[in-house]
Amino acid sequence: MFGFGTSANKSLFGALIDISSGSVGVSIVVTSSSVTAPTILYSNRIYTRITEHDFSKEDELRRIREALFSACLLLSQEGFPILQKYDSKAKITHTFVTCSAPWAYTLAQHVQYENDIRFKISENIITDLVQSAIADISTKFKDSTFATKEGFESVDQITTDIKVNDYEVTDPIGLSGTLVSLSHTVGLVPREIVSGIHEIHDKLFRNSKLSIHTNILAMSTVLQRLFKTVEHSCLIHVSNEATEFGVYAHNLLIENTHISEGINTFVRDIMQTTKKPSTDVESLMQSYTEKSHTSTRELEDQIEKQSEKISETLKAIIERSAVPQEIFLVVQKPHEQLFTDVVAHALKKITPHTKAVIVIDHNICTSFAEGDSGDTVLSFGAQFFHTLHAYSGAE
Repeated sequence: MFGFGTSANKSLFGALIDISSGSVGVSIVVTSSSVTAPTILYSNRIYTRITEHDFSKEDELRRIREALFSACLLLSQEGFPILQKYDSKAKITHTFVTCSAPWAYTLAQHVQYENDIRFKISENIITDLVQSAIADISTKFKDSTFATKEGFESVDQITTDIKVNDYEVTDPIGLSGTLVSLSHTVGLVPREIVSGIHEIHDKLFRNSKLSIHTNILAMSTVLQRLFKTVEHSCLIHVSNEATEFGVYAHNLLIENTHISEGINTFVRDIMQTTKKPSTDVESLMQSYTEKSHTSTRELEDQIEKQSEKISETLKAIIERSAVPQEIFLVVQKPHEQLFTDVVAHALKKITPHTKAVIVIDHNICTSFAEGDSGDTVLSFGAQFFHTLHAYSGAE
């Protein structure tokens, strides 16, 4: 999976596209194997309009595809001149796409083969285990309630945590034992989204290498490097129209789920209750952040309502696995404080012990992505791009 071997000091230029719920972010990133953090040269994000009522999934897909084309057009009009000013010989070599819920699902499956008689591990055995994991994942996904008209496409696959007789190995071929196991992860994205990405790539970045990843995979990879001692965690990503949960045990993804509640839901519900326009509601939320918890009855009621939805999901996660060692929260500014309080309220409902929420804010983002993009998710994408394509292995 990891693309080591890049020539030292050779700069790589990537066009990053983040497809989230209710928005599409774009950026141009430069990195090399001689640096620990990439630099974001340009970034922008297009948001879909907040309306008083929810849209159907088909309408949401249409709106997000429109945002995708608009954001990439801005990237070509505004970002390319900045890239040429930075380096007149620079060429985009990679188009790097990340997707969040509800436009991405990351499913993992642990499988094993055991025999009383010691056996030699061959490529066929590993292939059979991977195919078994993929079949289990496919069955699991078919049984879920998530669907789109054209279905989903696999964009990201990785085999991790290969063990022989419970000892982790990097290359099992040729080894012998009585038990071999592995975890296989598959990322799925709606075909409607994938076709839009390919259309953009063919028009703007034809000569670059295209890769599509799920944000849960991108974010967890970065967080595992930042917080090396944390093995059991829950990553909560609040975007505009969804809140996504990634649950990890021994640094392996064991569950990925989401609810259709996000930043826009917060705004929309207050709009419906108070009949105020979205601009007024967003001003209330901004005041809450700037004036340290200056709240109104409308805000308090909505914090309670949204925390209840999150607590229900966290309670189900804890019942299926265990209480996470740490809770990480990713949300775009200026909403960090508001949704920190939402998650804190949710945690109080399910556990008597106070658990601090680690918010991945601007200060943390600057440690793994240079350039003041102000966009948390694009900063994650930039570091993930660096890790896959330029990271030299030196800490």
